[in-house]
Amino acid sequence: MKKLRFLILLFLYGCAAAPAPGTSVAAPENTPCVGQVPTSVPGLAAAANDELTSSALGLDDKGGVCAAIAFTAIEPVQVYRVYDSKSGNPYGRWWSLKRPRQSREQYRASYAICPEWSALDRLISCRLKPGSRIVLGTTQSMQCKDTAYPKSSDIQVYIPNDVNTQAVYVDNCVEEEPWPLPVVVNSRESADNSAARITGSSP
Repeated sequence: MKKLRFLILLFLYGCAAAPAPGTSVAAPENTPCVGQVPTSVPGLAAAANDELTSSALGLDDKGGVCAAIAFTAIEPVQVYRVYDSKSGNPYGRWWSLKRPRQSREQYRASYAICPEWSALDRLISCRLKPGSRIVLGTTQSMQCKDTAYPKSSDIQVYIPNDVNTQAVYVDNCVEEEPWPLPVVVNSRESADNSAARITGSSP
């Protein structure tokens, strides 16, 4: 199935030759991708990989990445994944390079994650194993059951993990606290704001 998808994408590209390492490849789309894929990332070396890139690319409104560059990890690189603690797989294929600090809905919109896919209530951080082959890409648009997310410039990390075959390309993982973390309000600030509401003055 992956091979068939790969051949179809190649046909749609109309490519006669493989792109050079570090060259961004985009899926056939009706609207342009948003943003650019970084060509230089500490700990990663660009390494053309057509089959892996085609696995990560998605068509308009189908999710995945819109534009992509394949890399090989040359040293451990920190990656993060938010997943569903009840039914999700902590070692899935979609990760990010940045620790998520936004709200759950902002995170969904950034990475086009449908509500029906995941509760997004748990965060795990891991390190890429040196030698692992991955794809970085801007986020493709997604049509969900009751909502839709547009393309975004947020960078996703596609890691071809497969727990069924024990092919996992991350280690040194840490199960973080339930996500997102509650907002901690400074007690003095909270008291000042409460007093201000009572007196009608500004804090």
